Amino acid sequence: MCSPLNGSTDVRFESRLELAVAQLLELDPRVNGYRAQPYTLSFEMELDGVVKRRLYTPDFELEVGGITVVIEVKPQRWVDEHAALFARAQSELLKSGKRFLVVTEQSFTGHVQRNVEVLLGFYTQARACLQDWAAPLLLKGADELSGHVSRVTHCDLPSNYVAAAGVLLGILRFDMTNDLFETMDFDVWPTQGALCGFEVLSYEQ
Repeated sequence: MCSPLNGSTDVRFESRLELAVAQLLELDPRVNGYRAQPYTLSFEMELDGVVKRRLYTPDFELEVGGITVVIEVKPQRWVDEHAALFARAQSELLKSGKRFLVVTEQSFTGHVQRNVEVLLGFYTQARACLQDWAAPLLLKGADELSGHVSRVTHCDLPSNYVAAAGVLLGILRFDMTNDLFETMDFDVWPTQGALCGFEVLSYEQ
């Protein structure tokens, strides 16, 4: 995947779930940048009564508000089976002041994953056009930015272009969990510059 957040560098992933997390990180306004497969930790842990050295490579490392967060992305069933490994990894990372977060498919409720995928497509392919597409929205008052998306975005431009630009630039917001952007059949409301709709993951320890 081409990562705009990381200077349009190519980032590779080992699963579709990792890709989904990376797409979300690209749009999360709290994230300053991230690295995939950043390093490998080496530590000892007990397995079946025997102490062995274990190598562990997390999936992402990112900066959020001056704090380093390390993310592991795995299906929930895999997390349950390897709880001891993740607990040991968390302990090692805490020694260097880093937070550890395990993300599973349960972190993406409703239509969030699909909406992020679609909106990131607009962002990566038409970033230079977003300001122009959003221009009609800037001429409206707050009351005119609330209601059905087709009415709010009505102008000479395609409604989905205007809506995407409005959401990506923090002018509009919609229910990313329950509404599917590509249907263009949902209500929007003004956000006054906030991009909190993309703050899906909690980085608190």
